[in-house]
Amino acid sequence: MKSDGWFWNSIFAMLCVVPAWLMIPFMKKNFGMKSEIILFWYCLAMALGCAVIFGATKKIVFSGLVPSWGTAIILVTGVTFGALANALLFGAVVEAPNPALPPVILSTGQILVFSIALVLGRTLPKYFNEVKLDIYHLTGALLMLVGLFVVAWKRSV
Repeated sequence: MKSDGWFWNSIFAMLCVVPAWLMIPFMKKNFGMKSEIILFWYCLAMALGCAVIFGATKKIVFSGLVPSWGTAIILVTGVTFGALANALLFGAVVEAPNPALPPVILSTGQILVFSIALVLGRTLPKYFNEVKLDIYHLTGALLMLVGLFVVAWKRSV
């Protein structure tokens, strides 16, 4: 029997992120906060919250926090791609006509992740897990692309 925990965790995470996306334009309009300031405080609060949750549930033990090559890869990725993506995204949410549009566009990037993971899983199985590809996954990816084109088309008309 397969574990569906990842699915329900994803659904709950999606519900938890809704207030965060709505908070960004709210803070700009009602408190005059720039997106960079909102992002700074949000990320700090997120890191502290994760530390409390993981500490309370004992999902992280101190030995897991010891720096390693894996930690270095995570830090470099976070400082470059993660920081740039979030800085751009928070700025886009503030300026977009609807705060949902930038995260929707960002979500379609998962099609790239899916495609690249598919190739990496087949060409470098020592480092990446094989990705399942069937009609359901392909249909879902195509529907996301259709949604992206609808959002982009409406914006340009």
